[in-house]
Amino acid sequence: MAAVTLNQVLELTRKLPGDEQDMLVELVRRSRAEQWRRDLVRDGRKAVKDFRAGKLKVERAEDYVARLRVEWANEP
Repeated sequence: MAAVTLNQVLELTRKLPGDEQDMLVELVRRSRAEQWRRDLVRDGRKAVKDFRAGKLKVERAEDYVARLRVEWANEP
């Protein structure tokens, strides 16, 4: 299958009738949501597996949030 650029997709989309453009947008949103759900399940299962294997440490939520705030504050 040949690679398609975003610009090519946009050009083709502009040629569709308005209702089909709306349908395409909805299909893409649903597809992205479903992929997000699959990724979330995969990551959750990995986290549980890692926790049970002792690869993750228990940490208070307050401490974790505080550490994240420091990391985010130091990002460029």
